[in-house]
Amino acid sequence: MNARKSYGAYKSVEVRTASPVQLLILLYEGAVKHIRKGEALLQGEDSFHEGAEHLLRAMGIVTELAGVLNPQASPELAQNLSGIYQHVLELLSGSLRERDPERLPEAAGIMESLGSAWRELSQGAA
Repeated sequence: MNARKSYGAYKSVEVRTASPVQLLILLYEGAVKHIRKGEALLQGEDSFHEGAEHLLRAMGIVTELAGVLNPQASPELAQNLSGIYQHVLELLSGSLRERDPERLPEAAGIMESLGSAWRELSQGAA
């Protein structure tokens, strides 16, 4: 089995056995990974389309995170996170529209901070 297949198998098991909080952390990590890859590739004319694909994946993850918010459980938290996710989506779409990666470090930083907060929360609960 080659390294790529081994990693894919590992990630598949990780996702299937993860708790809901761990899944959120994986989503944040995935968004950051795709934003960073998109940032690196967006700058080159030859790699713009590949960079755009990574940013679209990140946008999909952020949209999914926004879609699972539960306002009934915590209206204020859901409203705040919704605004943050909307801001991140605006940063990503603006970068794509203008072919300008300058907004991407902010978007990645926001998602890293949120992922860190969930990681700390999960470690405190354990």
